[in-house]
Amino acid sequence: MTDHDSSTSDYFLRIFHGQAFGNFIFLNILGYTLFKDSIQLIADVCQSIIVLATLMAFYVERAFFTRNRIFQLLCLALVVQSLSWVASRQFVPDYALKYPSVKSMAYLFFFLGLAYWLKGDPRRIVITLLTFCLGVIFTFAYHSSFFSIVETGLDGARVDFNYRNAQHGSLIAGACFLFFVLLLLTSKFRKLSLGNAGILLGILLFGVFSVILQSRQSWLAISASLAILPLLGGGEHWPRRKVVLTYAILLMTMLALYQVSFIRERLLAGFVHQGDVHAILTGNWNEVRDFSIGVRLKTWLEAIQWFLAHPFFGTGYGSQSLVITLSKTLPDYITREFRHLHNSNMETLVCWGVAGFLVLYGTLFSVLRQVLCCPVSSRFIKMLAISFILYWLIINNFESFFYMRSGQWVFSVFMGAIYSTALHWELNRLGKEGHENLRH
Repeated sequence: MTDHDSSTSDYFLRIFHGQAFGNFIFLNILGYTLFKDSIQLIADVCQSIIVLATLMAFYVERAFFTRNRIFQLLCLALVVQSLSWVASRQFVPDYALKYPSVKSMAYLFFFLGLAYWLKGDPRRIVITLLTFCLGVIFTFAYHSSFFSIVETGLDGARVDFNYRNAQHGSLIAGACFLFFVLLLLTSKFRKLSLGNAGILLGILLFGVFSVILQSRQSWLAISASLAILPLLGGGEHWPRRKVVLTYAILLMTMLALYQVSFIRERLLAGFVHQGDVHAILTGNWNEVRDFSIGVRLKTWLEAIQWFLAHPFFGTGYGSQSLVITLSKTLPDYITREFRHLHNSNMETLVCWGVAGFLVLYGTLFSVLRQVLCCPVSSRFIKMLAISFILYWLIINNFESFFYMRSGQWVFSVFMGAIYSTALHWELNRLGKEGHENLRH
């Protein structure tokens, strides 16, 4: 390398690692986080800049990323999707894509770029999550007459803020609710300050959103995530008396909410048809008459048959709709109206088989393991990692949020925030090891 090339490279690295460039990318992260599902032009520009900067990071930090488990899983995801496309050319040639599509699984790894550019900075992590919460409110207001919709919801009608449907709104609102609850539980709540008042307001606001959107899957996921939180505190932060008190408060809150007529009616709505519970428990899913539950169970039966026919790599992107459109047993109201399977696990198995399923779950649990084993991860980050991943796994058993815009939005932001500290601790540790090796 000539002196000129060396000086050019040094100049590039100074800019790349400089504070100004880092602040610029952080600004784009906030733009993406705020506008992803509202003013999409702004979000797409910000996202493109983040992707380009992340590709540069992969090159600049290539010695690190080639050893990073999440990056390795990203590369494996690209390979699996390509092999699934090959399988589709063999098993469903009339419906196979002309070229392989790798974007669906690859997009889920966008969080790796966010984690890198947040630089493990606790302040930036919290600001990003707060911006997401503001983005949720802005998105609801952008798509609807916000205050009148809230008023309608408080009167007992199910609302969706004209944002796709209520399931999508409940997903993003529920994630925000969990975030504020965790802020409350991990803050030093000694006296009422402006910050603590803001946290309580956030809990109230997103709690109201979660109630009026009336999504049972979201209520289940939130309840399970809240139920494990007292067990995650441990030690001096959560003495037994505090754990018991917390569970008592949760139980009383749930009982109080159950007394609200429209909440009780929504919870019981899936069991109005006699024989449905028996049909579910005995495996006669085609006999279930409830519309919401019936659609899911009947399409899952078709998906299971498709998966068993192509278990290893599936049949590529788009197979989730083929399961429905090519079915000879699904009723017409399903084949006419639906093109997804209401379950991310089913869609993963159908499209990319066991290989894709292992890549996705390997990614989730690799992030969780690294966060929990990282000595500099805060109690807030560790609790957020466990509760959010549990929330995400539960809610994706009833919708295909892994592969929908709203799901990719919340997944990217929360997983990026969760993983950032552990990623940069690993990066700094390997950098120090390399420096020590050079000294010796």
